[in-house]
Amino acid sequence: MTVRDILEKMQEILEAAKAMPLSQSVLVNRQELLELIDLLAASLPAEFDAARTIMAERDAVVAEAEREADRVLERARAEAAVLVSEQQVYKQALEAADRERDVAGEDIARMRRETDDYVDAKLAAFEAVLSKTLDAVAAGRNKLHVRIQGDNYVDETHPEPGSFFADWQEPEVR
Repeated sequence: MTVRDILEKMQEILEAAKAMPLSQSVLVNRQELLELIDLLAASLPAEFDAARTIMAERDAVVAEAEREADRVLERARAEAAVLVSEQQVYKQALEAADRERDVAGEDIARMRRETDDYVDAKLAAFEAVLSKTLDAVAAGRNKLHVRIQGDNYVDETHPEPGSFFADWQEPEVR
């Protein structure tokens, strides 16, 4: 079960819960909600692992781009060494090497930006899921606290709870 599934199930439980008369409080099955919270807690490490995997993939892409740039530069240097005999050819080789280095640098920068954007989007989605989870948990806890406070309320004006007619007085007959 994914984090989203667990949150939806928690929301369904809260929406389907029976309302307490004359209050905003609802009755929920504590055990069922606690089990879902345990599932949620167990699911979060999987989401963190997914984020770590994305970061590792990003690092691998950047490392491969840097290796490719090194290969391109090495190839350009080798070609330049072969053509060093004539000055014009040597100048052309240096210009080509510079262009290839610039292109490789632009490719690395582009790939790094794309990878960073991808990782940022994934982390933003994960942050949104975590935020919703925290909001749902906070709302559930608030409702629970309201219900607990309601259970502990004692009406001091009526000493005998449940006795609706305890303070009833017969009208005087003249």
